[in-house]
Amino acid sequence: LYSTRLVLSALDISDYGIYSVVAGVVGVLGYLTNSLVVTTQRYLSYYHGIGDIKQVKRLFANSLFIHLVLGLLFCLSLFLIGDYLIDSFLNIPSERLKAAGMVYSVMVLMLFVTVGTSPFKALLIARENIVYISIVEIIDGILKLLLALSLAIIGLDKLVFYSIGMLTILILNLMAYVVYVIIKY
Repeated sequence: LYSTRLVLSALDISDYGIYSVVAGVVGVLGYLTNSLVVTTQRYLSYYHGIGDIKQVKRLFANSLFIHLVLGLLFCLSLFLIGDYLIDSFLNIPSERLKAAGMVYSVMVLMLFVTVGTSPFKALLIARENIVYISIVEIIDGILKLLLALSLAIIGLDKLVFYSIGMLTILILNLMAYVVYVIIKY
C-alpha cells in the first residue's frame, strides 16, 4: 500500500493514470494466469499424490509448452492491436503517446513472463512448497518498494522507468522459480 502511494506521488496523477489504464487493458488477460496455475497445479498434485513422477514430468513439460504458446499468442494479438488501442481507443495526452506505447509493450512482455511463470508456480504449489513461494513474494514486495523509492531520485522518464523496473522484477521472480524447480525437482 505504501509503494502505491510513493508511485502515485512520483509519477503524478496523469502518468499513474496512463500506467493504470494500459496495465488494465493488458491485465484483463491476467485473470487467466491464476486459472492456468490452479488447473496445472490440480493435475500435478494428482499425479504427484499417486506417485507417478514420470507423468508429473510429462505433464509439467506439456504444461510449460502450452503456457509458452498461449503467452506468445496473447502477445502477438496484443502487439497487433497495440497501436489502435494507444492511438485511438485510450484517451491519452498526445505528448505521452510515445511513453504509453512503451509502457504497453512492456506490459505485454510482463503478461508473457507471468504466463510463463505459471507452470513453475503450479509445480511448487503441487509439491506444497509454499514457504519458497512466500519468500519469493516477500522479496518481490521489497523490490517493488525499492523501485517506488527510486522514482523520487531518478532523472529518466519515470513512467517508462517504472514499467521496465516492474518487468525486471517479474523476470527475477521467474528466474527464482525456474532455478529452484530445476535444482530441487
